[in-house]
Amino acid sequence: MLYIYTWPGYQLSSQKESRWSDSDACETENMGRMDVLTPKQRAYCMSRIRGRDTLPETRFRRALWALGVRYRIKNRLPGRPDLVIHRARIVVFIDGCFWHHCPKHFVMPRTHRNFWRQKIGANRERDRKINKKLRRNGRRVVRIWEHDIEKNLISSCARILHLSKST
Repeated sequence: MLYIYTWPGYQLSSQKESRWSDSDACETENMGRMDVLTPKQRAYCMSRIRGRDTLPETRFRRALWALGVRYRIKNRLPGRPDLVIHRARIVVFIDGCFWHHCPKHFVMPRTHRNFWRQKIGANRERDRKINKKLRRNGRRVVRIWEHDIEKNLISSCARILHLSKST
């Protein structure tokens, strides 16, 4: 039996054929992997993951702006912080729970464990190096988990307000 999986919004033709060939379709027992998507479909899904302007990031920025905190988004600082408040010398990173190994929400994928262990470990090590470099340059580094913004936006904003007022 041949199952053809598509991403949201993709329409199959009236003849129920896909633009993917039979060799691209997912037959998990023959392909020897757990993924339900073909490599092309997985590549498409992964290409849609945003590196900036994510929903938690935009919500946080709007709330800060409404509170009167002025910041810059585009910058050339190490690590490319999500927000920079120049007057207070504060840089803000909004970290995703999966990509930065949140202690509360991170779940190791079941497949390709060695790859993910190395990938997430490298992300965490890079975060530590960037924090160190920015602090040496006189910046105050604030890292906020995406779940903190989703659950309690006010306290996340209050952290930044408190730091910016204390300069």
